[in-house]
Amino acid sequence: MRPHGIGPTYSGPTRDRGEPSPPQAVSRRGAHMRARRPAWTAWALAACLLASMDAWAASDRVALVFGNAAYSGSAFAPLVNAAKDAKAVAAALKALGFEVVLVENGDFDRMNRAIDTWGDRLVQAKLGFFYYAGHGFQFEGENWLVPVGTTLAQDREVKQKTISLDDVVKKFKTLTARDRSMILVLDACRTPPPLGKRGGDVGWAAIQAPVGTFVAFATAPGQPDPEGDPKASNGPYAKHLLKRIATPNLQVEDLFKRVRVDVMQESDGVQQPWDSSSLSGTVVLCDPQHCGPRPPDDPRCSGENPPLDPCLFGNGQVRRERSGAIEHERKQ
Repeated sequence: MRPHGIGPTYSGPTRDRGEPSPPQAVSRRGAHMRARRPAWTAWALAACLLASMDAWAASDRVALVFGNAAYSGSAFAPLVNAAKDAKAVAAALKALGFEVVLVENGDFDRMNRAIDTWGDRLVQAKLGFFYYAGHGFQFEGENWLVPVGTTLAQDREVKQKTISLDDVVKKFKTLTARDRSMILVLDACRTPPPLGKRGGDVGWAAIQAPVGTFVAFATAPGQPDPEGDPKASNGPYAKHLLKRIATPNLQVEDLFKRVRVDVMQESDGVQQPWDSSSLSGTVVLCDPQHCGPRPPDDPRCSGENPPLDPCLFGNGQVRRERSGAIEHERKQ
């Protein structure tokens, strides 16, 4: 963050206060320049520190991507595609000009820290993107995301150990009055845990999102989401999202409509993606500002199905949130 307490420093030999200074033959110009040097040094150091601040602050697109796969226990089984899907989506979003934080196998604390930091960054962005792949369920009319390492034995533990999707949606509400847009994508395996006498409901509950948001589910509310072939590179929904996400000049509503058609065709109608839009303006992920040309001489870009990043939009390294990393960024 902004440096403070930067000022002139002295690194020469020390002397007692009563000891006179040794005679020095220094020209008036030399003394003047030497006196000014610490100020210039402080200014240069401050500029370097400000330039090295988190790139979130300068971006008009920010994304948070979760890929929770390493579950254990009888209630939430390990997932084979969640982490792979999250990595691929993160790379695609990075290529589309998003500043991306990818959280893999996040526990309760890491997920909360990431969501809070992402929410703070939304204030400076024009477009936010939230993608979640992992376990989730509906309970008492609300949707809950399951951190890795979660065990649930009683109903009251839901609010203590899982993440409320409503809390994520609330991050959007501060932006709607500023003509900004949000995209929320839930590509999750939804299996209700055995909770007390009531238990969880199958599928997701419908979301009442504020104006300016677009919500996409891998399946319709109330329906479970099949994870797909464990031998495949990605799950069915992520596969077709990645296929369509880089389509130039395609509005978000049309993009996800094509994804829905693709998934339904592949699953013979068993999996039916669903979305809801309250966007008040036009949102295009691959617009001329954020989509660059394919590098023609890059050997990695040959073939009919080159990787999405870097062949379509140039090189980009996906940021990964590791244990404590986001907390460290907030304290700097």
